[in-house]
Amino acid sequence: MKSSATNHAKNTSSICSPALADLPSPLSKYGDLLTVDDMAELLDTSTRTIYRLCDKDELPFRKIGRRLYFPKHEMIEFLGLEGYCVA
Repeated sequence: MKSSATNHAKNTSSICSPALADLPSPLSKYGDLLTVDDMAELLDTSTRTIYRLCDKDELPFRKIGRRLYFPKHEMIEFLGLEGYCVA
């Protein structure tokens, strides 16, 4: 029977691209939910642009109360960052 550490290593290596495995993910410094300010910083744009993208349904988001949040796993897929090892 294989140990859980071995299984985790296999799962992690199958997710990470060898070329990108040693590079930190651009999203690694953020939590599980990104804010509008986080997205503006990440995409190097203004918060107004982020709101406009959400209004046009061009950016996936969740609304909690009056605030917009962006789930990290959805942003990884949306931005095509699946090859990075995300912590």
